Amino acid sequence: LNRISRTEVLDDYNILFHMRGNRMYLNRLPHRCIGLKNERTFLYRTSMSRLCDLDIITVIYNSGFGFTPGASCGLGRFYPVTEADVEALKQPRPIEEQEVPPPEPEEIGEPQ
Repeated sequence: LNRISRTEVLDDYNILFHMRGNRMYLNRLPHRCIGLKNERTFLYRTSMSRLCDLDIITVIYNSGFGFTPGASCGLGRFYPVTEADVEALKQPRPIEEQEVPPPEPEEIGEPQ
């Protein structure tokens, strides 16, 4: 914990942990953590001096009059990443357009 310099929320599934000494770790949450991308603020509690994939984070909402806890989400595995990996993660991903065939016509009721 004392080696964490700062955290950077990439989206509702990924958090980048910037460490002292220029190392970085990507945490891929196993499930979407609703509100994480928009709020970009979370808290964690641990009884140990380190975070692991068993720990839970809680999204914090700034309501203007204080802070309100939001969704609680389990952390995933920590992966060491390079600057190049981070740049690739931050690139916008194109949405693939898929051609959807028109539905087959159906008869409704008995023909008249």
